[in-house]
Amino acid sequence: MRKNLRRVIIVSAATTVFVSICFMMALVANAEFRESVCAFFGITDLETVPQMVSNGTVTSGIVETGESQNNIADMVKGTYIHFPIQSSAKNGVFMVCTDEVQMNSGNHYAAYYEENGECIMLEEHTFGQNYHILGNDIHLEFQWVEHEGNVSFTYMETDIPLYKPDCAGYVSSSLMMLCIDPPGDLEYTLYPVLINIQTGELTDICAGLGIENLPEILQAAISQDLTKMVLVDWEKNLYFVDLVNKGLYPVDELIGKKVSSCVLTDEKLVCLTEENGIYSAYAFDPATWEFQEVYSGHPKFIKGFDHNFLSSAMYLGTRFALETDADRNVFVIDLTNGTRSHINGLLWPEAGSGKVECVPSIDGNKLLIYTRAAAKYESVGVLDFSRKSYTAFSRENMNDVDERAAYWFDSDSVIIEACSNDNGKDYYIYRVPSE
Repeated sequence: MRKNLRRVIIVSAATTVFVSICFMMALVANAEFRESVCAFFGITDLETVPQMVSNGTVTSGIVETGESQNNIADMVKGTYIHFPIQSSAKNGVFMVCTDEVQMNSGNHYAAYYEENGECIMLEEHTFGQNYHILGNDIHLEFQWVEHEGNVSFTYMETDIPLYKPDCAGYVSSSLMMLCIDPPGDLEYTLYPVLINIQTGELTDICAGLGIENLPEILQAAISQDLTKMVLVDWEKNLYFVDLVNKGLYPVDELIGKKVSSCVLTDEKLVCLTEENGIYSAYAFDPATWEFQEVYSGHPKFIKGFDHNFLSSAMYLGTRFALETDADRNVFVIDLTNGTRSHINGLLWPEAGSGKVECVPSIDGNKLLIYTRAAAKYESVGVLDFSRKSYTAFSRENMNDVDERAAYWFDSDSVIIEACSNDNGKDYYIYRVPSE
């Protein structure tokens, strides 16, 4: 069991390192792209990214951009947070290590959320329960906080038989992956259950489905209404789970093709295939058991649920993809029905002028788009899929701040992480409202 658990940890760590390297690659920013975006949104004065101080929190209310049609000010503002000690940012909270030495596991953390430029500590709760499931005696003990529906662990016992270190969703029904010794010849697998973190009640949503017999489940994601789930195993096979009618189905068999990833929405399961750089999307309706091809082409961006870890939170994939035409116009494709919408005024950079990175939000409704030059993020902005609008951040790193990573802080906020001159971290937070 320990041997295979080590495999899980190694894969997760390798993926994290790979993503970090991608962030740090020197990408040449496209001046034409930047100028066209700024011109479209009426941006004339760029924000100068501030140099942090090492004695507390720094805040600012600098206007970043205007709304795409009406040039409304105050749509996006920057908030600058500094922690002089080891910390991380995820799920809308800052996790600050309270131990003298930060190790890979077993450390204690204090969790803070930001409000009006102030960092407020979250109340910590303790969880301790014993379970017996599929012949396994399991003891779970950890400390946790909750902020806006996201559960984050501030302390977890070393060697605890629980994978999925952070849970996005519901305190009353959080999807967790238990490390178990399954029956038969398998040595190890992860088994999805729902746990009410407040009461300790465990619901075996997969009872009788035979999931414990699959070849080493790697991760899972559940729909918001808790009626459907997707799984992936170590061999990259995808499974669709009907939790109402109690059905377990290999995704490949649903459409008769090898599926590389999938997207689970409230109504449909979108299956993505790839061959020689050509992606195709098939929308499967579990209610009618019918599917149709809704897209085929060379997208600039497409991302579903698969064996790769997008972040520490649960990810169902995004139903939206990006495509461009010969004139570099940008289009959004809804993969549930094939609808294609033009993003007015936004041009994609010319070929050979630098790579553009795209990072989907955890809920799949927005896309962070940026270019990177040396240790600076440039041409940063957010595409709101539902509104079909793009918001550019009018920021310029003139102080040569060493920016290390750009990612989603929560469903509405982008965070750019930088190195500090006191071995701490600087965080530049940009909130993009949904309305």
